[in-house]
Amino acid sequence: TTAEYQYMPTCAYKIGECYTVTKSGDLEISDQADRKETERLLAELASRGYAVPHTSEPESKGLTVQMPADFLTEHTLGNLRQICENKAALFQAAFQTDSLDIISSDEKVEFPWFTVEQDGDADAYCTFISMLC
Repeated sequence: TTAEYQYMPTCAYKIGECYTVTKSGDLEISDQADRKETERLLAELASRGYAVPHTSEPESKGLTVQMPADFLTEHTLGNLRQICENKAALFQAAFQTDSLDIISSDEKVEFPWFTVEQDGDADAYCTFISMLC
């Protein structure tokens, strides 16, 4: 399989459908990559002197979505809190969270409900909050 240069801004090389060599020289392996093929590749790289870090399952990361405070009026914020209260069971199940706190300050409104576990999660959560507001 040949490497395909991805140009700016990534300057990465895509190798097949599952592998990417980043600008900094790191090898990114897609979740769709064949496990046995990946193990052989990592063993070969290690035998050639490349550092192969031992990784476990990726840890999920907390995400707080923020909106500018001036985007919401007091009335709108009250309505938003009421919607979240009424749909609490649904939202908590969907986002796997125990808390649906809405933190409001003079500058921003924060929604610290989310956990990013895979590609696309952050975008989906941001879209959800922007549509909810």
